[in-house]
Amino acid sequence: MRELAEMIVTDPEVQAKLFDQARAGKLQPRLLLELFRYYGGTPPERVEIPSPDTGRAEFVARLRQLSKEDRRAYADLSRKMIALEKSSQETQGPPNLTA
Repeated sequence: MRELAEMIVTDPEVQAKLFDQARAGKLQPRLLLELFRYYGGTPPERVEIPSPDTGRAEFVARLRQLSKEDRRAYADLSRKMIALEKSSQETQGPPNLTA
């Protein structure tokens, strides 16, 4: 039985017909699923999305290299920049998404 299956699967004419059916959207869904499974392997049962590397650890490490006085100055400047950003957003109103 295995030899028969190999003869069918390796036959160029059968491959061409399967390819044409797949492109035309006429291939049996179960067969298409099996082809994808053989090509890419069994899909994982659970997908785990890794958290993105935000660079926070590197940023914190660099901040720790600053003196205490420099860190205070950085924090003060950051607060001022955030306040300026908020006030400019309030005066401009919501962004125009239709432009």
